[in-house]
Order: sequence, then C-alpha cells, then structure tokens
Amino acid sequence: MDRYVDRLNQEQALLSGHKDIKSFLSKRLGCSSAFVADILFRVPSVKRASASKLNDMIEFLYAQGFGTDHILETPRILGHSVETVHERITELASCGFKVNSLFLLCQTTKNYNSFVRKLRKDVTGLDDLG
Repeated sequence: MDRYVDRLNQEQALLSGHKDIKSFLSKRLGCSSAFVADILFRVPSVKRASASKLNDMIEFLYAQGFGTDHILETPRILGHSVETVHERITELASCGFKVNSLFLLCQTTKNYNSFVRKLRKDVTGLDDLG
C-alpha cells in the first residue's frame, strides 16, 4: 500500500501544472501538443505509460547522450523499459557498436537478437547467441 501511495504522489508531482500526459510530454519534449497527440495515437504504449515511467526513460536517454530530436524521431522508445534499453545499449557497446539511433533499441527481441548475432559474427567471426 505504501508503494502505491508513493507512486501516486510521484505521478501527481510530475503532472503538477499539467492537465494530462499530453501536456506533460509536450512541455518535457518541447513540442506541440498536436505532435504529442499524434504520438499518443500512433504509439498506444506511450499513452498507457505513467508520467514517472516516461520521465525516467527521458532522463535515462538524455544521460546516454540522446536528445529530444532522437526521442521525437522514435517515440516508440518511450513505451519500453529503461532496463531493457540499458541492457541493449550495454550489449551493443560490448560489441563495439555505437548506437546513434533509437530505432534499433525498439526492435522486437527476435529482430534485435538477429542484429546482435550478425554484429558479433562480423566482429568476432563467432555466433554465440545460439
């Protein structure tokens, strides 16, 4: 129960001054509410995400060197978990691959693993993902 109350308080704090998630994202990403409305329409997982989850992902991406333009080019990233995206960035870095676009990080597990398998094969000549 305490955890629920903490999350609720965090949500309210993030949304203070904003009437909804659309205005929150518009302010946070520096774009129009019409653009955010389009994102919410095209990417339902973002619409269902909490403000704290969205904020955590935005902060994480900024810390990783991505900018607002990257997020707006691939808004689907906001529907993913910080943990998964972090794992993928780390894995790609261990293969010597510098992630310049968020598109690769949003791939299905199958497509992502296929890319990593090919990358490792090209880098090491080995296929260690099975």
